Amino acid sequence: MAKRGHAFPAGIQPTVFVMVTPLNLPDAATRAQGVRCVTAEDRRWLNCIKSVSLLGNVLMAQYAAENYAFETIQFRDGVVTEGSSSNVWVAKNGALFAPPRSHKILEEFATGWLRN
Repeated sequence: MAKRGHAFPAGIQPTVFVMVTPLNLPDAATRAQGVRCVTAEDRRWLNCIKSVSLLGNVLMAQYAAENYAFETIQFRDGVVTEGSSSNVWVAKNGALFAPPRSHKILEEFATGWLRN
């Protein structure tokens, strides 16, 4: 057992951990109708929290649940970044738009974005 510290101990053997849970997607009728979403400022990387968890995403998912919504769509500086547990894509006039690539969001492969 290594003493408590943040650096990797020398000579330690790596551990692989995998957790799998069922993905419960909305049914076809719900997808066709759409789902309720709320919006919030994306502050995940602006808060100094010593954690390796997805705490920011968990808090935004809780915010959606408290507001009877399926998802929280997050904004930073007037631009959509992503949802608490999803990416955001917009189809408009035959084109697909996604938030611009950034080290602050998961990478997506569409280009361009719509500003509010």
